[in-house]
Amino acid sequence: MGVGGVMYDTVGSPGEPIFFLHHNYIDHLWWQWQKQDLPARLYDRNGQNVPTPEKLELAHWDFPSDAILNYDGDPANVTTLHHTLWMVGLIPNATVADVMDLGGPLICLEYN
Repeated sequence: MGVGGVMYDTVGSPGEPIFFLHHNYIDHLWWQWQKQDLPARLYDRNGQNVPTPEKLELAHWDFPSDAILNYDGDPANVTTLHHTLWMVGLIPNATVADVMDLGGPLICLEYN
């Protein structure tokens, strides 16, 4: 949302060339952080699922509804390793625990 343009559109944002560079770099930063203590950081997770209502209001976002926040059994707006990542039917849903290890069987990513 900070970039604006097509990146502001949650459905159309993959049409922006910088989208994949941005997400790849965030994954790279995540991997650098995890490598510092991989055994512990594969299970290190907390925080909110979505921004606070105040931040959503500032961004003029009318999202998410309770149907999104409360569909997977996580307590209110707190993410756990059991939180389901909804893939909109594009690929099978996964949990946060399933994707924590970028080099694991689901993501299979390696940085050189």
